[in-house]
Amino acid sequence: GYLELLKDYDIPEDGERFLEKAMDANKSASDLIEKVRKLRKVRNEEIDEIKVNSVINDAISEFESQASEKDIEIDYDKCECAVEGSSLLCESFSNLVGNCVRHSNGDLIKIWAHREDDDVVITVEDDGKGISDDVKDKILEKGFKKGENAGSGLGMYLAKRISEACGGHIEVKDSELGGARFDIHLKKA
Repeated sequence: GYLELLKDYDIPEDGERFLEKAMDANKSASDLIEKVRKLRKVRNEEIDEIKVNSVINDAISEFESQASEKDIEIDYDKCECAVEGSSLLCESFSNLVGNCVRHSNGDLIKIWAHREDDDVVITVEDDGKGISDDVKDKILEKGFKKGENAGSGLGMYLAKRISEACGGHIEVKDSELGGARFDIHLKKA
């Protein structure tokens, strides 16, 4: 709060740069605390019927303005299906969509779903730079970070843990669009 109040004062250019760094560090710390809190909550979540459209629309809404600023189109083929999931399921999709917006360097994020036996597979893919094969095996591990824009190393791990707690799993693949692809397998409700 005090950092926000400082923005109202006439600060020299160097001071503004330091203020922005402090605000970024504060946001990063808050995000990390929130992710750790959600990781602890995963084990105790009740599994219930979750409408796929609802959680995906929430995840898209969270990143729509950032995507628009980067001229990224988010194309979602609505899915009128329900899965077994918890209230944290939206967090899984938010992490995937957010990573596509922040790291893909692409123009398109496509989200779609299909039924596969007793599962619903929700795909989040982009047309960006993709993920190298040596990183695909590590990207869902706790604490994995790569690149100068790397986050806490917990976002993708959290997405994985939430999916597993709901009886599902995530696969990391190459997208036919040219970028990264994540298939989230969840049990059909």
